[in-house]
Amino acid sequence: MATDPSNWAGDRSRIFERDGYTCRHCGRGDETASGNGVRVVAPGPVPETGAVHESALVTVCDDCFSTLQEPSPPPTASQDTLFEAMKRVTALQSDSISTVADFAGLATTMPSTLEAGDEPDYVEARQNALLEFAIVDATLASLEEATETGADLERLTNRDDADLAGAVEAFCETARTLQAQLRDVVGHSEVVAVGLGRCHGCFEPVDRSGEETCDTCGLERRDGGEWRREDGTVRFEDLYSAINTTLQASSRTTTTLTVRTQTVATRLLGQST
Repeated sequence: MATDPSNWAGDRSRIFERDGYTCRHCGRGDETASGNGVRVVAPGPVPETGAVHESALVTVCDDCFSTLQEPSPPPTASQDTLFEAMKRVTALQSDSISTVADFAGLATTMPSTLEAGDEPDYVEARQNALLEFAIVDATLASLEEATETGADLERLTNRDDADLAGAVEAFCETARTLQAQLRDVVGHSEVVAVGLGRCHGCFEPVDRSGEETCDTCGLERRDGGEWRREDGTVRFEDLYSAINTTLQASSRTTTTLTVRTQTVATRLLGQST
């Protein structure tokens, strides 16, 4: 779940201005540029202590902020709202795949981009991916909350249907699997930044022999782990291969998710006949 960073020490207007007073998820903006109707959130990890750096923060509208809060199924939940929630999760994860693929593509070209003397839009691309994850997590949690027990599902569908309950559970499990796969892609892409001597969060240069946290954003430093050779260099080609393999696996999982959505639809249509 995204956090409302009370320990953001800076002026929120700086984040609003950077993002054009526009929600980074849905694109809804504040036409008055006053900050009313939008707010700042941290969609990913933040330091346990100290101020939150602007690289961890994004602008969201009030509606998207509401989505990011604790799951709360609608009081008028029905089989229609159940199926709509499933379709929304599927659509959101489709957008996530595109966003994560863009971030991965940027990551695999970072060595050549930096060698050419340019700075990639790493922070923005990473923020977008983390925000997509947070939105999907919250939406999926609301669906799971609404169908947590067989009794809840029976209330939603007006029928005790073990097959339907199993189909909904399978859908949620597949959606969680897809989330994990996409997070792996982002994690591998972050290691590319680490291998280039940059912080995986703010992308500022770091000294490998320095402190355990980044001097700029305060995030815990990462060392590249299994992707480092004995001489300390990172196996970029292996990382790129892992990124591509996981993206391909996520595509297959998306197909499974679509099939499981159709299975639930079939069960619901069967109930209405």
